[in-house]
Amino acid sequence: MTRSTFNSLSARHAPLSIRSYTSLLRGISEPIDIESRAPTIVSDGESETPEYADLSGGRSVGIFLHEVIEYLDLDLLAKAASFADWKNSSAVQTLFATAAQRIPAHQRSAWIERGPEIVFTALRSRVALGQEMVDALARCPNTREMGFTYPIPEAAHTMAAGEGEWRIERGLLVGSVDFVFRHRERIYFADWKSDSLASYQPESVAAHVEKAGYELQARIYTIGVVRLLGVASERDYDERFGGLVYVFLRGIKSQGDGRAGIYFHRPSWSEVISSERELMGMRESALQLL
Repeated sequence: MTRSTFNSLSARHAPLSIRSYTSLLRGISEPIDIESRAPTIVSDGESETPEYADLSGGRSVGIFLHEVIEYLDLDLLAKAASFADWKNSSAVQTLFATAAQRIPAHQRSAWIERGPEIVFTALRSRVALGQEMVDALARCPNTREMGFTYPIPEAAHTMAAGEGEWRIERGLLVGSVDFVFRHRERIYFADWKSDSLASYQPESVAAHVEKAGYELQARIYTIGVVRLLGVASERDYDERFGGLVYVFLRGIKSQGDGRAGIYFHRPSWSEVISSERELMGMRESALQLL
């Protein structure tokens, strides 16, 4: 067997690779621990003390909040007459106490006290989706932890090409979307962020999204959700897909214009196709570094 024949066989029969947003991020940039670090935000002249400065950061806190939101009874939350009624219900107390077991013992009481406030405020407050306004995410038709799996794009996979045979050649991109919801006949998706920021004003949040590498996650997840919806044309995209929203849980305000702590983006159809092409072109660069 010649070297060229062997190399050809190796390339065609290489082990299946599965990629996620996190592994892609590691492959194309310096490794960062997004949940555990306290980011420095470029100030725009305002000096804002974090509303939840008494809560420590760290990966365990992010897992704690994600777990609570994943398993909480959204119907109970949506219909609660007040925060106090909801917080004092046995179901809510049990959920938070159970999830708090992962928190260091000396911090649990603080998290059991403050955690419900953060979650209730984030899911029962107004959220701006560009020019649209949602009164409460908890009241939108939704599904949580929606998984997607699709081939790392090849030319035959592009949504712009219409229907075609799907082949797994380089591997798969997998992910799980925290919260997919419907608002006025369009589908949106939300991702919970527990990052502790110096400011949650829109400009500061946008700067952090760029610095932390969340834009790559947004592109990958947008392609995943659009594929799940079966969208294959610009017209279909405009009618059915609303956009993505990063909800920075610590920064949501119960009163206000719904923009604090929120990052919203709705890429154009051409941008979605461009993102696919970028993934196609990563064969010899980032994908080989994973």
